[in-house]
Amino acid sequence: MQEFTQVYVILDALDECTQRSELMDMVEAVAGWQLDNLHLPVTSRKERDIETCLENYVGEEDAICLQRDIVDQDIQRYVQQRLRDKKSLAKWTKDPAISQEVEDALMQGAHGMFRWAVCQLDTLAKCRNLVMLRNSLGTLPQTLDQTYDRILTAISKEDCVYAMRILQWLTFSARPLSVTEVAEVVAIDVARDLAFNRDEVLVDPLEALDICSSLVTITKNEEDGRLEPTQQIIALAHYSVKEFLVSDRIRQGSAIQYSMQEATCQSAITRGSLKYLVQLQQPLERETLQVFALARYSAEFWSSHLRKTGDEGEQASQLAASLMAKEQPAYLTWIRLHDPDRPWEEPNLKKSADSIHVPLYYAALLGLSTVTKLLLDQGAKVNAQGGEYGNALQAASEGGHEQVVKTLLNKGAEVNAQGGRYGNALQAASFRGHEAVVKLLLNRDADVNAQGGDYGNALHAAAYGGHEQLLELLISKYSISRLQDYYGRTLLWWAAAGGNIATVETLMNQHNINPQTADRFGRKPSWIATKKRHGAISALLNGYIGEIDKEQEASPKVSNENSHLKCDVCTSSIPKSAHFIIAISALVETGMCVKTARTLELPV
Repeated sequence: MQEFTQVYVILDALDECTQRSELMDMVEAVAGWQLDNLHLPVTSRKERDIETCLENYVGEEDAICLQRDIVDQDIQRYVQQRLRDKKSLAKWTKDPAISQEVEDALMQGAHGMFRWAVCQLDTLAKCRNLVMLRNSLGTLPQTLDQTYDRILTAISKEDCVYAMRILQWLTFSARPLSVTEVAEVVAIDVARDLAFNRDEVLVDPLEALDICSSLVTITKNEEDGRLEPTQQIIALAHYSVKEFLVSDRIRQGSAIQYSMQEATCQSAITRGSLKYLVQLQQPLERETLQVFALARYSAEFWSSHLRKTGDEGEQASQLAASLMAKEQPAYLTWIRLHDPDRPWEEPNLKKSADSIHVPLYYAALLGLSTVTKLLLDQGAKVNAQGGEYGNALQAASEGGHEQVVKTLLNKGAEVNAQGGRYGNALQAASFRGHEAVVKLLLNRDADVNAQGGDYGNALHAAAYGGHEQLLELLISKYSISRLQDYYGRTLLWWAAAGGNIATVETLMNQHNINPQTADRFGRKPSWIATKKRHGAISALLNGYIGEIDKEQEASPKVSNENSHLKCDVCTSSIPKSAHFIIAISALVETGMCVKTARTLELPV
């Protein structure tokens, strides 16, 4: 951001964020940067937790409260435009007196609520004659809650089951759902052994709009890579719809049957997804995904729904454990559609059973504590090797799944088992900053000095991740004054690479780590800070040293004149043909000349 003259980051409707606590933490962190060129306009309804967070950064002179009369003017223009342009409403504009009657009634009831006016217009559009119109105008609900209650109770008896399924999935879906996916949601009844009934799928997916009326809307999705470009998606029409469905207020009215209790709904979606996967026809072909629109969603997100089931999760966990058996065709189907170990990959329908890891590994990776226990009780080997993270314990530690880690350790998991991306479980938890898991592992005699993995050991991982408190915990278990990794990099070097200035300051000021200490290639912490473009840290380190070394510029650099590059180590200018990129762990690729590489006994 410091590379731009002015930066504007606009956050609209903070109150509608489903992860509000995490969002407010992020806003506080960004505000704490105190960058003069950064502007952060935000909008929100008045909510106490949001006001508390912002009051330290936003003065009264910087806050603008939208007055109701201004909003009412916008609502009036919207009502006039809808009456004029919407075909089903335009019939009432033929008589100016009737048109004015409609406008006056809506403006008297809106009280600054755009959403209320939208819903009433949708209702008036269904009126077929003047008697129906005036009956509707005379009985307009006073509040948005009453409006939603009336819409729900107006859903026909034949459609109410379908409406419940649609609203349940839309309220708690992990990503936007396409119209074809929702058309299949209608056909899932988790009470049935064969939950998915192809004959119940909506022939016309857009009929979901008719079933749920003003509560849902359809838009085009143009950016989500998990859906086809410009594919139509269906969603709740407004955040206030979800607020009403999950609130206690809905249970006070006549639409009580549509009350959405999260744990119950998450369990239903989990079971529906799992049973749907079991029913996928075999063998799994590319054409199958065209016929079973909900296949990819079910494979990718059933586990995230299961984690949110709370006390309602026992039945869903039993179902998950039965699917997660290697001999089950549905297990192979799931991993072919979505491999949690490589979630960025597209479905691989040719993936062989031999290439798939054991179920316990995936259960631990996904943080499924009950499923993990069930699999262990069924005889799963707790120290089985395999996967991106080497074993179940490291996978659970990387994800911060404390209960799963505890279960695995209680069942005999080797706390210092080697292998996988991070080398051991402690390094995985340290890199991600999972302090509770780190403490748990240390209490089971995890070796702080265990070497290996992307970052050498747990201390380097915590330093790079910028986890200051956790790093202090690890430091208390180990002497760091002269600690360097195989390539001679100090904790300060790793912290500078990670970009957390508070960690850098702590290591210099409280632990007296010398910023002049270079690695085997002669590179000081200021060099990596510059290379990784951490400007504030680079300035801090160079200011501490007192001078900026010429060789600490980011490299390699290409000369437009002679196609030469510079060696990162000896800084000599060398031809492109003699320049090699040496991968130094997962952190940084180093460009160096052949002579230097051979001197350091590195492969070229």
